[in-house]
Amino acid sequence: MSTTLRNTTINPDALTPAAKLRLIDELHATHTKMFDGVSKRAFADHVVNSPADRTRIQIFRAGDRLVGYLAVHTFARIIAGERWVVVRGETGKLPAYRRRANGNLLISEILRACLRHPRARKAFLGCFVHPSAYVALAHVAPQIYPHWDEPTDPEIHAVMARLADEFGLEPAEAGRQGVRNVGWITRETQAERDSWARRDDPMTRLFMTQNPSYAAGHGLLVLVPLHLRNLVGGVSLHVHRELCRRLRGVRSNAQAGARKLVV
Repeated sequence: MSTTLRNTTINPDALTPAAKLRLIDELHATHTKMFDGVSKRAFADHVVNSPADRTRIQIFRAGDRLVGYLAVHTFARIIAGERWVVVRGETGKLPAYRRRANGNLLISEILRACLRHPRARKAFLGCFVHPSAYVALAHVAPQIYPHWDEPTDPEIHAVMARLADEFGLEPAEAGRQGVRNVGWITRETQAERDSWARRDDPMTRLFMTQNPSYAAGHGLLVLVPLHLRNLVGGVSLHVHRELCRRLRGVRSNAQAGARKLVV
């Protein structure tokens, strides 16, 4: 897919009611091509009308067509007597555009949270309903829980559970630690689901082992501690992966051009 993507970042709280409704309609229309299990009202309450202290939504367009979005929410709360700043998010892109990089808004919002709240405990809290989300974040997060190589400390598990309860994420299955009911179901074919099940990389295996019922809309709790050292490391990994991806694209195009010349 060679069409150049344009992205625009929106503050939904700055929109007029009519403009916000148009945004909800357009976002939800694209969202339903990627996910099942969520009504337009629930989607709007979660993504556009979030109770977060700050929300920014980056939308991606190919021409005039909306093909994806990234919503980032920042919550400042007192949890169990401690000051917390928790960053959360939702994202989705149509299949043809999923290999395009889209982490810039998340990086900038995390940097803002680190600078504006230096003394608060800070974390990114995800509840991932598909292995691709965990794998993508694990590649660029210097510190992530759960981790495929290291067991999660019971204290970290307790923090994750406390934060999940704070955000109303109900346990999905009795006895399965770290799995919560989200209700968003990724649209994928059985062949795609089988392909993920056959993968043997450690990141995918961790997700599939801990959240085998993701196809029912269950999410795996994921915690990334936020501080400047982790942010610098994460940005470095993100830039490295993006450069490698672009180099692979250049080589692929060059090889395709060479084959045409030979023919």
